[in-house]
Amino acid sequence: MRLLSDPGAAYAKICGVQFEMTEAFTALYQRLARRFGLETPEVDPGTGWRLPIPATYVADQGAVIRYAFGDADWARRAEPRDVVATVEHLAQAAEATG
Repeated sequence: MRLLSDPGAAYAKICGVQFEMTEAFTALYQRLARRFGLETPEVDPGTGWRLPIPATYVADQGAVIRYAFGDADWARRAEPRDVVATVEHLAQAAEATG
């Protein structure tokens, strides 16, 4: 099993789960960051104000996506039991086919 990480958000862009923050929202974010003592340029170097929508994918050994979840509301994430169930199903299928 492999786990893909996308720190530069290149894969997020390919998958269409990346958005550009508006100027108004960027200004609000920067004000809030200053208020809490955060340095915004270091949040995700190299991506600017383009942010990925939280997304989870499970692909089989042939690189076919078998489970996908994404939501523009960053607080909504894939249910772990759904991800685990998909991985278990794929593992069982792989064992059955040898």
